[in-house]
Amino acid sequence: MKDSSETQLTDERMMKYVIPPYRKVRTFPVPRPHFDTAKKRTYEIIKQFKPNNILDVGCGIGKDYVALSMICKEYVGVDPIKGNIKIAKKRNPDGDFRVAFMQELPFHNDSFDVIYMSGVWENLPDEYNMKQGIDIWWDDIVPNQSDFCKTEQMNSEDYAMIIFSSGTTGRPKGTVHTHGGALAQIVKELGYYFDIKENDVFFWLTDIGWMMGPWMIIGVQSFGATITIYEGAPNYPEPDRLWKLIDKHKITILGISPTAIRMFMRYGDDWVDKHDLSSLRILGSTGEPWDPDSWNWFFEKVGKRKIPIINISGGTEIVGCFLSPLPITELKPCTLRGPGLAMDIDVFDEDGKPIRRQMGHLVAKKPAPSMTRGFWNEPERYIDTYWSKWPNIWYHGDWASIDENGFWFLHGRSDDTIKIAGRRTGPAEIEAALIEHPGVSEAATIGVPDEIKGEDMVCFVVLKTGFKPSENLREELKNQVVKIMGKTLKPRDLRFVNDLPKTRSAKIVRRIIKASYLKDEISDISSIENPQAIDAIRKSK
Repeated sequence: MKDSSETQLTDERMMKYVIPPYRKVRTFPVPRPHFDTAKKRTYEIIKQFKPNNILDVGCGIGKDYVALSMICKEYVGVDPIKGNIKIAKKRNPDGDFRVAFMQELPFHNDSFDVIYMSGVWENLPDEYNMKQGIDIWWDDIVPNQSDFCKTEQMNSEDYAMIIFSSGTTGRPKGTVHTHGGALAQIVKELGYYFDIKENDVFFWLTDIGWMMGPWMIIGVQSFGATITIYEGAPNYPEPDRLWKLIDKHKITILGISPTAIRMFMRYGDDWVDKHDLSSLRILGSTGEPWDPDSWNWFFEKVGKRKIPIINISGGTEIVGCFLSPLPITELKPCTLRGPGLAMDIDVFDEDGKPIRRQMGHLVAKKPAPSMTRGFWNEPERYIDTYWSKWPNIWYHGDWASIDENGFWFLHGRSDDTIKIAGRRTGPAEIEAALIEHPGVSEAATIGVPDEIKGEDMVCFVVLKTGFKPSENLREELKNQVVKIMGKTLKPRDLRFVNDLPKTRSAKIVRRIIKASYLKDEISDISSIENPQAIDAIRKSK
């Protein structure tokens, strides 16, 4: 190996935060716009040391400084370079030296992320020092803990957690769940639907605050399996971050949303093909309806046509699934197969009667243990949302259908329904038609007022790499909808955008798109992950 810092201390090495048991750990905010500058300045400092003297390196970035800690075989003084460098050093228990220093940088105060850095920090400004009664060193508290952890005895109906809904249909709802109800539902689903075993490595691409976060943690831990957790965007620093994660950690069960798959499709197949995904044995999905192209890409490119896609649907309100296949059941593209185990589910028409081979309302006819006990501090909203359409029937707010072979499908939210000249359709059907075009990566459809038809459609599309907006393409996409859905459902307008407003769980928020397009007041965007997309809708052409 060459005796050079460039060889031994790559960016990947610098930014890998492996914390030995004896090392102190602190967290600080990271101003992401200055990340590259901070790494460069830190690297300049590292180059002052003899590389073969360095045992380990940690790098941290704060609001107005970059900090580095390293473990050396012997202590070597640091010659100051431009800027104010503060040095701290301490001999470790095993005899090597720990060196830490900070360099002030002209950063702003906007902080977007959290990064770990290691070292014993001395002579730092008061705002970065340990605060009595608040900050505790990890290795000061862990050695004094007992190996035995007593389980707290709880009643099955004691409240366990409040999970807020994603906010796709309005202000997020705080759903209250109990210990017994949540545990019974989640363990059933992980055990039967995903066949989880103790030696499995489980990863669901999700915001930890979404329902799938606690669902994954509670369910996987109940079986003693392993959870994979990561921080950051799944397509950064390269579009293959997810596939690299699977390859590196030998993930066996992967869950994801259709929107995320459509994003990965945009980058092309090569990013997937360069990684070994043979550890996978089960695929999962939830969050929104599939379109056939995206489902097949997931099945063929990720699952290699060998792995079942366990497409589940339920909601935060039941911290689980109304609908789900089993790994051994027959599947069709986009299907959820049928009701989950012990779930009494049906599809009703407007008169509250069961229907088949046409779209209707998804309902639950009998309660499940995991159903929310209500909305936090909003009991009337809970009753109005789920129990007011038909007596003793849970109205879930999704469009569903059952085909001639008994396979179940979802078609989007019923409150997103568009009715054009007496014909009713869901946005998912129009969006699926658009996504069949080779140039479309994502699509969203809204209904807007029309003096003659009562309502008409406006579509928004995100194009794949290599396709550019044009009037010819706009008309081509409108005709794509006509070809599949008929002339009645030709969109009145179609607009090109770079992104669509989504929740942290990757659900497209059509109510926000509609309000932006109509220039209505937008009451609540707290659940939106990418608020800049709202302005893009307003300015779209």
